[in-house]
Amino acid sequence: MKGIFKLLILLDLLSTSVFAQIEHVSDKNEAEGWNAILTGKFNQALSSVPKGSFTHSRLNEIASLKNSGDVNITFFKGGNSRGMHNGGNDCDCSTIYLNVDYFDTGPISTLVHEFEHAKHHMLLGYKFFAHNPGIDELTDMFGAYYYGGDESIKNNPKFLDALYVGSAFLFYTEYKSFRAQVDAINDGVKDTVRPERTAEEIVETVANDYLINYGIGVDADYVVALAQLAETATPKDFILTVAHNQQFKAYFKSLQK
Repeated sequence: MKGIFKLLILLDLLSTSVFAQIEHVSDKNEAEGWNAILTGKFNQALSSVPKGSFTHSRLNEIASLKNSGDVNITFFKGGNSRGMHNGGNDCDCSTIYLNVDYFDTGPISTLVHEFEHAKHHMLLGYKFFAHNPGIDELTDMFGAYYYGGDESIKNNPKFLDALYVGSAFLFYTEYKSFRAQVDAINDGVKDTVRPERTAEEIVETVANDYLINYGIGVDADYVVALAQLAETATPKDFILTVAHNQQFKAYFKSLQK
């Protein structure tokens, strides 16, 4: 189970060395100050985006889950990530980490992105893997390879199956999170970093930055098909559909060199 939750943690695929560079804002007064700034920017965004839009609904959902304690927001400094997310292994709860060094670039769009990751964690639920041990094994294997750099996993006969399921869900969670972020940007939420404005641009970014650049072979037909499935599928539906689609799996394996 640890492997799949690693898929839901990072916006920028931070390495261990980058984690060493970050500093959590632990001083209560400083944290309250950043929280006040975030609240002001959040309320400004909520009042400015079109009512009835996806972004307006998502911002209201963020506020509701934050107030209920299901989603916590904390702050850090340093590193090159604008935000991160961490979901507990034994609860359907999440913590979103926002980098105060990047607040000038637009923290609300980052919050929207990270909240989408948090939603995937909460919707998938830790109990899902107890009921699907085969998928649990594959995603653990993928996490150890992709994030842990364990090259020995390539010798496991299930390696390509793990690469297939794990990378597909990685595409799903990043595509959906970037999609929510870009929707927010297009609805007027400030973001001075992300260049994407369309679904096609998001597909290209995720395919290149999260798969191809990490040695995972994909082509346009494959990632477009993943994106089309991701548009309407819940996290559970997506990962179950992918895991049991033998034709899709065979096509993915044919793309690996």
